Amino acid sequence: EFIIVDDGSGDGTRRLLGACKEKYPQLNVVSMPHKGKGAAVREGFSKSQGDWMLFFDIDLSTPLVMFDSFWAKRGERKILIGSRALGDSHVKTHQWWPKEWAGKCGNTLTRALLPLPFKDTQCGFKMYPGSFRKLLPLSITNGAAFDIEWLLIARENGYDIEEIPVTWTNREESRFKFSDYCRALADLVKIMRKAKRGEYLNKSQTPISNDQLNPKPQ
Repeated sequence: EFIIVDDGSGDGTRRLLGACKEKYPQLNVVSMPHKGKGAAVREGFSKSQGDWMLFFDIDLSTPLVMFDSFWAKRGERKILIGSRALGDSHVKTHQWWPKEWAGKCGNTLTRALLPLPFKDTQCGFKMYPGSFRKLLPLSITNGAAFDIEWLLIARENGYDIEEIPVTWTNREESRFKFSDYCRALADLVKIMRKAKRGEYLNKSQTPISNDQLNPKPQ
């Protein structure tokens, strides 16, 4: 299945997606009011039905051919995250330097405050097992810091997480918005507090497998 989430766009994207839907009826187009990237990805995952869920940015800054390396390393309780910061990663076009610098500072701060030792938590190319779907209600972050919250939820509930090097190209008009980073910093503090209170733990303490989510017909 292929799900595209339109997060309240106002630039004609919805009209274009409607035309795509007419041409490819199997395409699942989800339209929602603008809430943020985290809310959009959560909405898409919640409507998915597969054993595996991959999200990627629609501009294909990470090419879909990278999926092959992710699929080869899949595991029932394993989350695979694309990374632009590993030795084998290849960044073809960099972001505007203030934005790239802010991202590196954010990753350093995340590693200092939370048990997430990853070099790049914000790359928009990640694959989750379907069992993670039932943990989505534990997430409250709608903005860009949702990646951090989801990875923390995964760690708290026994998932393995592996960084995989990707090829990445900056395709956006990079504008440094100081308010965006202030908002992400505020979300990071909220995430840290929720983690300390144990609010990211699946209270049932029962591991959820893909077979439980998608039982085989008898």
